[in-house]
Order: sequence, then structure tokens, then C-alpha cells
Amino acid sequence: MVAGVALLDYDQDGYLDVFLVNGAEIPSLIKDVGRRTGIACSTTITMGRSPTSQRRAGVKGKWLWKWAWPSAIYDNDGYPDIFVANVTGNQLLHNNRDGTFTDVTESAGLGGAQYKGKKMWSTGAGWFDYNNDGRLDLFVVNYCVWSVNADPFCASPGMGRAYCHPRFYEPLHNTLYRKRRQRAFHPMSRKRQASRAVWDAG
Repeated sequence: MVAGVALLDYDQDGYLDVFLVNGAEIPSLIKDVGRRTGIACSTTITMGRSPTSQRRAGVKGKWLWKWAWPSAIYDNDGYPDIFVANVTGNQLLHNNRDGTFTDVTESAGLGGAQYKGKKMWSTGAGWFDYNNDGRLDLFVVNYCVWSVNADPFCASPGMGRAYCHPRFYEPLHNTLYRKRRQRAFHPMSRKRQASRAVWDAG
């Protein structure tokens, strides 16, 4: 199940490359070799066609991915990095400027905020400098409380069981991460996020 795509010139050769995300096994939510994630170059090389090329590029997925959000050059080195929002752990892939990426999620503090002791289901994100300090911050959109194989029963007339409307699930709040230093982020509290928000009624 293809779940997201991002366009970026990851190797700075003047051509847009394509980053594709994919699904994972249920109930494990862990990727196997048949569900690949990778970068498709706009030239003759496709990184992601095999486990070997995925390892070489450093973009092989781990969990059930939902959306890819490139880029930003979050460390100001001129090469686009990739943030991936997941049902399970989110990922930040740092561009090494040599055709490869390194997973720096842990050191950056962007694995994902928790709610009731469980990582929230993230579905999107956006990079922007919310406090005008010259550093890119990250806003992550979270969806609803969900557990594998624990969905409520919903039926569609004449079609049997169907996917449930989001109103059948508990909603989740979003997360704003403030960039503290070169490569580390700090999640803002929900109260502080609300107090600093700028609403445009127009």
C-alpha cells in the first residue's frame, strides 16, 4: 500500500528525485523485504529496488509508514533531508551529501510524542521557523488513537464490514518541535503551542 511520496533533488544534480513510502505487515507493523521504501533517481539508477541498494542509500524503512515529508534542509548544509511520519516511530533521515542518508531520529529527538503511554499516529508534518530564530522547527500532525486488530465494527449497507469514520476514534493533538541547536529538537507543551499560535481568520 503506497502511502506517500516526496520530490527532492537529494544529490543536488539539478534533477528531481522521488522518495516513495510503502506499507508493512499487520499485525507486526514491521517492514519485510517485500515492502520496500527508497529513492528513485531521475537518472538511470534506482535506489530502492533491492535490499542492498536500500542499505547503501540508508533509506530502508522500519515500520508502517504513512507519509513522507522532505524537506527541509534542517541543518543548513544545502542538501535536503527527509522526515517520515509513521503509525509507529517517526523517522528523520539526514542527507550525508554523498548519495546516502543516516537515520538520526534518536539524536534529534523526533521519534514521536506519546499519548497515554503510546506513540501517537502521525500523518503529516511541516517545516517552518515559527519563532524567527533562523532555525527550522517542525510541526507534526497526529491523527487518532488506534491499535492494530482493535478497530470497532462498522458496516456499510449492502457491503458488509467497512473502514470506520474517524469519529469512531479518539482524536490526538498535534506536536510542535522547536529546534534547540544544530540537530536537536524539543517538543513544546500543548499549552505553549496554543499560546503561541497565530490564527488567520481571513
